[in-house]
Amino acid sequence: MKLSPTDLPDVMLVDIDPRADDRGFFARTFSADAFEEAGLNPVVAQANIARTHHAGTLRGLHFQ
Repeated sequence: MKLSPTDLPDVMLVDIDPRADDRGFFARTFSADAFEEAGLNPVVAQANIARTHHAGTLRGLHFQ
């Protein structure tokens, strides 16, 4: 994820930094730590986006 300032006060451009392979891609769209480092006050912990090229593709599962 890349945060870039704009000409508008307190407005940042959020651009994804996709991690891709032959299955598709995964990218973080929000990170509280990154927003805080940019001087923003985040409310959400993290958000992600994923795209899979083929139906039935299994990705890693996480237990929390």
